Amino acid sequence: QTAASLTRATRPSLPPFLTPTPSDPNIPSTPSSACPILPLTPDGGITNPGDAAKAFGGGADFVMCGGMFAGTDESKGETVERDGKRYKQFYGMSSSTAMSKHSGGVAEYRSSEGKTVEVPYRGPVSAVLLDLLGGLRSACTYIGAASIKEMPRRTTFIRVTQQLNQVFGSHDMSSQGS
Repeated sequence: QTAASLTRATRPSLPPFLTPTPSDPNIPSTPSSACPILPLTPDGGITNPGDAAKAFGGGADFVMCGGMFAGTDESKGETVERDGKRYKQFYGMSSSTAMSKHSGGVAEYRSSEGKTVEVPYRGPVSAVLLDLLGGLRSACTYIGAASIKEMPRRTTFIRVTQQLNQVFGSHDMSSQGS
């Protein structure tokens, strides 16, 4: 069975934190066998290469990585320093900050959906991209996929209850080197 012949109903289920979003808002997002194949994307929440790998493994056609790129040199937003650490201001395009800057404020018929936050400074975007690509290559190696397109066929999701390895700790590298 080719990817083009799949329907949304026959795609692997996405993890609960990844929400399928149809590219056309007029098409219902509920899976049904009558619904043609639609591009799927996890809308936000991608913060590290593992999140992107899970999204592609779950059948996403692309991922939105604005949060990952938000703290880079190339991203817009003010850089602030607090207690010797650098941060960049980041706001979603549905936030009141974005609507004030780009549309003259929140329209009367709308509500602000996003928020404005400060994210840790991450340096050049090239370093973040290398980390993302390296993580995706590793994930493909772990599951035996030759490409991102093959990931959904090779991925099996298993519920894990322990979130932190008590022996080795977390993989959080943000506290090192900055």
